[in-house]
Amino acid sequence: MTEQTTIVPGEIAKIVAWKTGRGYFLNLKGQEADYYAFGAPKHKEGESVELTVKEGTGSFSDKLLITQIKPLQPTTAQVQEKVQAAAQKMQEYCESADKVYYDRQDLIVQQTCIKAAAELVGKLWPRQEKPNMEEIANTVLYFKDRFYFDITGQEESNEEPKEVK
Repeated sequence: MTEQTTIVPGEIAKIVAWKTGRGYFLNLKGQEADYYAFGAPKHKEGESVELTVKEGTGSFSDKLLITQIKPLQPTTAQVQEKVQAAAQKMQEYCESADKVYYDRQDLIVQQTCIKAAAELVGKLWPRQEKPNMEEIANTVLYFKDRFYFDITGQEESNEEPKEVK
């Protein structure tokens, strides 16, 4: 009498080794059937495999015996899908890295402009016992904006500076 075998493809969901170390149980994702085999498992959870199975005997008659297990080669569509997902992740990473880089560069340019504006206003502003700090600060910010717009090539604001007294 010939024993009937069946081929079952799937992804390994769980592998449980026997306490005796003589075999293991295996479950596939999306399938309720229990499979078993003797020896140590050569595959890991998450791998796509093709099992050749037959009915179990004895105390394992409710399970299926694995007679052969082969790794499944991913299809071209699966490989392309993984490549596209990886490319998308890389694109998102590069875009976020570019944004951080340009934000830092812009901050450096603004800091440089405010330093130059403060030095300019400090040299031009007449010395007083009680200087008007609000006017000085507004003048510094005006010149900072002018420097920044000149450096970055953006349109400058139409606000006129307050007169230096």
